[in-house]
Amino acid sequence: AAPLAPRLTHVQEAISGYDLANAEGPRPDPAPRLMWNWKVMFENNNDGYHASRLHHGPLHDFVPSEQASFPDAPKGAAGYLRFNGTLHPDASFNPTQKAVLPVFPGLSDEARNRMTFANIPPSLSLVMTSDMVIYLIIRPDSPETHYMDTGVLVAPGAMADEAYEHKMEMIMNSTSHIIAQDWHVDEMVQLGLRSRFAKRGRYSWQEGAQAQFNEWLVDRYLAEWDRRDPSAVGAAVAAE
Repeated sequence: AAPLAPRLTHVQEAISGYDLANAEGPRPDPAPRLMWNWKVMFENNNDGYHASRLHHGPLHDFVPSEQASFPDAPKGAAGYLRFNGTLHPDASFNPTQKAVLPVFPGLSDEARNRMTFANIPPSLSLVMTSDMVIYLIIRPDSPETHYMDTGVLVAPGAMADEAYEHKMEMIMNSTSHIIAQDWHVDEMVQLGLRSRFAKRGRYSWQEGAQAQFNEWLVDRYLAEWDRRDPSAVGAAVAAE
């Protein structure tokens, strides 16, 4: 495979203000086994279309779908991005709709007025607000199931606050409602994908990340197809 770092330059630049090497966070809980294909999970993680529809309400309306944007990924890129503008600076997933933990000090004003979603398939997704990073490590174990480790990172010193656990409880309680909505739909998508009669429609402009993900997938499908050489595979089967 080609070196990874040069193919992630655009992602690195977009998230550099978080200085993740110096962020801190607790150890993730044991990973649940989720009953849908890992690609469905990736589509969910970076989709802009469903935000104002599935998650409509006070816990998500400040991150509206119409403010989603999808930077072009360079040819051969190993990851892709979604920026989603927010209705106010330092928005965060909790009932106050604002950051309750310290804001990452390296963030620009532009970064503090949006949320950043970064996907590095097949194994890593990042959900990034001004005061917290949620990282998702995806581990497929079958065509229709996968495990997903979920952890959080916060700005240096945030965990020293005596109220840290209480603030984190408030945030995670809010995100649990959002995640429950996502996971229900993910499970239904997997059911639908089994049907020969499921309709396939066009993508909305708010689903730009899905097109980028498909490009990533197709490049790898074609490369693997060429590697296997169908004629050689057929000859080997006939010989057996």
